[in-house]
Amino acid sequence: MTDFSDYSTTTGKWGSPTGIYGAIYSYGGANTSTTMKATVEGTPKGLHLTGSVMSSDWGGGGVSFNVCSTVASFTQVQFSLVGTSPGCDLELQIQTFDQRPTTQVPAGGCTANCYGFPVVKKVAVPSATSATITTPLSSFSNWSTANANQVVGLQWQFTGTQLDPDAGVGCPIDVTIGNIKFLP
Repeated sequence: MTDFSDYSTTTGKWGSPTGIYGAIYSYGGANTSTTMKATVEGTPKGLHLTGSVMSSDWGGGGVSFNVCSTVASFTQVQFSLVGTSPGCDLELQIQTFDQRPTTQVPAGGCTANCYGFPVVKKVAVPSATSATITTPLSSFSNWSTANANQVVGLQWQFTGTQLDPDAGVGCPIDVTIGNIKFLP
C-alpha cells in the first residue's frame, strides 16, 4: 500500500492516483488537553504521530484513501512500528465507508452512530526497536466480507489507560508507522 516514499509534501498525499492513494490525518478525543499531530518524516519515511493523550481519552492518526477499496483477497494487514506511548494502549482500526461520517473528507456514508470501525485492541506495544506487526483481518471485531469491500482508511488510536486523571498529564506519544500493506 505505502512506505511513504511516494509522499508529496506539496499535495499532502501518498500513493498514486492510478492506484490506492490518499492523505494522512490526526485526531483527538473529547478532552481538549489531548493533542495529536501527524507528519511524514524519518529515514525510512513513515507516518510520525506525536502528542499527548489524557486519561480515559483517545487520539491517533492514520491514512485515508481517496477511493473506496476492496481487500477481500487479503487475509492480513502489516506495518512497521517504532517509538513510545507509555500509559496508552494502541489499537488498529480499519475505516469502512458505512462507518465514516458524511461530514468527513473524503465523505463516507454514515449519518448517525458513526465510527464503529472494525478494530483490534492492544494490537502492539511500541518500543525503541522497530518491529513488523502482522495482524490477521479475521482478528478485527465486526470483520465481514461487506467490510472487506468498503475500506476507506486505516487508523492507529492511542487510549489513555494507565494515568492518574487528577495529575493532568497525558501519555506522551512519539510513534512512527511505516511499510503499510495488506497481505494475502
